[in-house]
Amino acid sequence: MSEDRISLIFNHLSAYDWDDVKEAFKRLNQDHVRQVTEHRNNAIARMKESGWSEHVGAIPKGYEWQQIGSKIFIRDRAAAVNDPTRVTVQQNTEARKRPARKRADTSVKRVQELKCPSCGGEMFKEGICPGCDEGRRGLKVRLLCGECDYTVAL
Repeated sequence: MSEDRISLIFNHLSAYDWDDVKEAFKRLNQDHVRQVTEHRNNAIARMKESGWSEHVGAIPKGYEWQQIGSKIFIRDRAAAVNDPTRVTVQQNTEARKRPARKRADTSVKRVQELKCPSCGGEMFKEGICPGCDEGRRGLKVRLLCGECDYTVAL
């Protein structure tokens, strides 16, 4: 966070009584704790609906397990096969295998046919990355002068 932003917040809070500011932060913290607890309870309820049960101790063989907070849940792998929300490791890795995007050639190459219009020096060609600002505008190549740093994007 920038120093300007911290100063702005400090100036806003300085306008109020210190006890009111402490009460507001206390209430903000209570609201955050309530939201986290609510999300955790909803996740536990969904797990119980799909066949998971709370467990204490060592995980028996043939069971899957997950942990939410400090609670451990287990479920029989045979029963888990019928769960439509279950994603196996194989399915998950297949989903992640996307074809690799071809990277733009951003190497610098000498262009013998072109001379700098400003100083007459040698020009070099450099590819423009499609993710940068110029690339997103549709430009593909940047010509650079080796003498006077004249630049043209095409």
